[in-house]
Amino acid sequence: MGTRHVLELADHAPAAHLMHVSTAYVAGRRLTGHILEADLREDHGFQTYYEESKYTAERLVRAWGSGTGRPVTVFRPGLLVTDRPVPDGLPDQPLSTLLRLIDAGMRNRTVRNAGLIAFVKGGWHRGETVRVRVAADPGGTANLVQAEYAARAMTRTAKAHSGRCAAVRTVHVTHRHNASVDIVPKALKVRYPGLSLSLVPHIPDPTPLEKLVAQQGARMIEFSAHRRTYDRTHLLEAVGDLPDPEPIDETYLARACGASDAPASA
Repeated sequence: MGTRHVLELADHAPAAHLMHVSTAYVAGRRLTGHILEADLREDHGFQTYYEESKYTAERLVRAWGSGTGRPVTVFRPGLLVTDRPVPDGLPDQPLSTLLRLIDAGMRNRTVRNAGLIAFVKGGWHRGETVRVRVAADPGGTANLVQAEYAARAMTRTAKAHSGRCAAVRTVHVTHRHNASVDIVPKALKVRYPGLSLSLVPHIPDPTPLEKLVAQQGARMIEFSAHRRTYDRTHLLEAVGDLPDPEPIDETYLARACGASDAPASA
């Protein structure tokens, strides 16, 4: 309904150029293939209600643009991350959801084993390790893109599209290279020295903690199965000489996780 209300407002501003922020994850459960910027379909279904809501909003925006002949730019960012502190009052980055899940698991009173208790009490300093398996695709990927790059890219695109002829133009604000999900355990190892996280296709005998992670993190874990890529033709046309962001590796992700001993960015 929020999108519908904005469109109603735009009806009263005939000179305005509408810019709508969606997500690259409107591709939903489509796990493979190359997603074109013009693609928008629901035949594969969606992994989360958030994806579905963004898909529905894009359909409204496209229909409005086509019906009114007004210029519309749709931005589809990947999963935004940053290795800089998030100021108070702003939403956490998506990665923080994973960190909160782990922190909650470490403190959950229903999970009782010697390794976990040692972890909570700081016993990893004596060599104890909590080993956790996560049922996920070890070869999967996710499109993580630095928030700072995404902001610059969208600003440049907005300027480039200013005064453009009426049309709906979709722009994938995504990283050139997907990040492999196997960098997540390496990054978390820096933040949680006593945690050994491994990605496996199947867990026949899950521990209580592994069951908790599977239950609470089911939707997030589903993202690990992605092997798709994203077309960036419209993005590169608009951003000009803006350099591509640096690759996101376990060192960057460790800083984004708030690991104090991860190397600082240049």
